[in-house]
Amino acid sequence: MLALNLILYSQVSGVMSQNIVQKLKGLHFISPLIKSPKVNIQRNTVALVGNLTKNPNLHIAIVHKALPELLGILSAGTKEGNESDDTLSMACQTSNCLLMNKPEMGKHLVNSTLIRSLNDLSKNTHLPKSSKTASVLLYNLWSDKDLQGFLKKQGMSKSSFVNDITAAAHKSVQVVE
Repeated sequence: MLALNLILYSQVSGVMSQNIVQKLKGLHFISPLIKSPKVNIQRNTVALVGNLTKNPNLHIAIVHKALPELLGILSAGTKEGNESDDTLSMACQTSNCLLMNKPEMGKHLVNSTLIRSLNDLSKNTHLPKSSKTASVLLYNLWSDKDLQGFLKKQGMSKSSFVNDITAAAHKSVQVVE
């Protein structure tokens, strides 16, 4: 797998990110790799998409091409054999970033299966990174008023999003920031 470290220099990474996404139409090739059965390819691809997401100019393209795949692996959780704490955690972080920055574009991808899986992840003590990032994602989904209205219309309740686990994770992130 092509290992790209897009964090080295912000200007270079911004240009590289835009070239990958816009000029090379790279998401067309990158997005399917998010669901790769090969653990290393999947982890590196999710990391790459996370790095691409650091460029706000690319959020629209990433929401369209990669967010469905990211939420797909989160919906599957550990049921399909994905027990990589790093991969699931990065998928949660990237999804959180995209959903909080482009809620109108991504909310149609949020469903009860995803929420159940995120709840399961948030309670999974064997995957501490995923537990924390899934908790933060759940908390943030409910904190966004537009998303909250959408979620209520889908029949979901606050207790699925805001509880002792998610509130503690959210608070711990606030202290760090």
